[in-house]
Amino acid sequence: MTWFASRRRHDAELADAREETIRWRERALKAEARATTEIEARRTITRQHAELDAANARLAGRNKALGERLAEAQVVNGFDPVAAKRTAERIAAVQKAAAAGREEAAVARAEARRERKRADRLQKELDNALGMPPGGLLDSAVWQPGYEAPKPDTGVSTS
Repeated sequence: MTWFASRRRHDAELADAREETIRWRERALKAEARATTEIEARRTITRQHAELDAANARLAGRNKALGERLAEAQVVNGFDPVAAKRTAERIAAVQKAAAAGREEAAVARAEARRERKRADRLQKELDNALGMPPGGLLDSAVWQPGYEAPKPDTGVSTS
């Protein structure tokens, strides 16, 4: 069986095939670039891990050596870890007591403010009840018939 195709159809199929080939080639190039990038990233990560591991090992050795030197210095200088712990516990207890004292003082100050406010309010009520409202004394002629309020001093002497 033989297939015959028109020139136009043949050219269209050929153009489609070329476009498909170009798409696949671009896809393959992108995949290769991605793979190359991933390989390089893995190499970099591996190198960095090796460097960090070496640095960690150096620091662990240095830490151990410094710890040994510190222990030797403490023994030579008569350092007593038990006494140091007791001292630290006493310092913590003093700090805790000081904090509690500060809290008690704050509560006492707040209570004193409340009492002062209450005393001021009660004093105002007493002043009002006795005819001494804010702004000055009331004229007592209402409840004291015949009373005349003193005249304000003008500063001029009559003598």
